[in-house]
Amino acid sequence: CPEVKCGYEFIEEDVLQACGEGPRVKEYREFLLRRALAQVHGQVACPNPACKNVVICDPDRRTRVVCPCGQPPFCSMCREPFHHHVDCALVQSIRQQYLEWISHGRRVYLGNLELDSEATVKRQEAVRTAIDRHKELAADEQWKAEH
Repeated sequence: CPEVKCGYEFIEEDVLQACGEGPRVKEYREFLLRRALAQVHGQVACPNPACKNVVICDPDRRTRVVCPCGQPPFCSMCREPFHHHVDCALVQSIRQQYLEWISHGRRVYLGNLELDSEATVKRQEAVRTAIDRHKELAADEQWKAEH
């Protein structure tokens, strides 16, 4: 009831009588559902703003939640993308380290690999030469055995 001190709570028949069958009744039903869910301990809403799905999880345990709306799996505690074997408090710092790696560290690392690639090419050439010499030696030994 819109009256501040009134204790009467609207029921669906009241909304139907006042508004008729239509979008207001649907809004009223969604309101009742949201209000009931708000009272459930351990409820976790999907982080997708377009999704209204809610799951019930143990509030003291981190759980991987998969919503049928297609949202990637997320953590029930922090609602961030699910993070295996990492506490929620550490996720942000690890994400920052990863961003630093992909924006700068990887380039430095790959640059060092390019320097090493010259040495790798020389090693591969030496191995090929050794294989060729071994084949020649085997052919010579074969010839000696036949003659």
